[in-house]
Amino acid sequence: ISSLLNFAFLITCLLAIFAFVRQYTDDATARWAVLSVSLMPVVIYCGTVRKIDLGMAMFELSAAYCLYLFCKQQKISWLIIASSFIGFALGARYNGLNSAALFTGLLLIYVYRQPPLRAQWQKILSAWILPATVLSCLWYLANFILYGNPLFPFYDSIFHPLTTDLVFEH
Repeated sequence: ISSLLNFAFLITCLLAIFAFVRQYTDDATARWAVLSVSLMPVVIYCGTVRKIDLGMAMFELSAAYCLYLFCKQQKISWLIIASSFIGFALGARYNGLNSAALFTGLLLIYVYRQPPLRAQWQKILSAWILPATVLSCLWYLANFILYGNPLFPFYDSIFHPLTTDLVFEH
């Protein structure tokens, strides 16, 4: 099942690339873009192993695309969807923090430069932060329940100082 899910992530990434490129060019160019990406060795490798890398790529690519659509159409619904994808990325791997920080910075700059949006900055920031926080916290809560550490396997010495000290003393 995990291989099938990974393959679904790959197909979703390629469809997102096709949809984005097709907005500005024709079908043939969009097909070439998909072909070019799908022939990259790292994409071929990640498509054949059971890892979350393609899932991360799909979540981050989808978030970027939805954030782009928010900037283009200025509909809050696109921002909520983008934030949801960032929440999934944050839950999948801690590397999602990089994308979350980058997209948050870009969003703040965009909102600051758009006077009509600047008046709604609280609504926009809430729509961006809340879905990502709720979705990622589900993963951190599961880690806390299962391992006693929301950031498992990192920072175990903070959440279990006595256990960690005993392990390293031997």
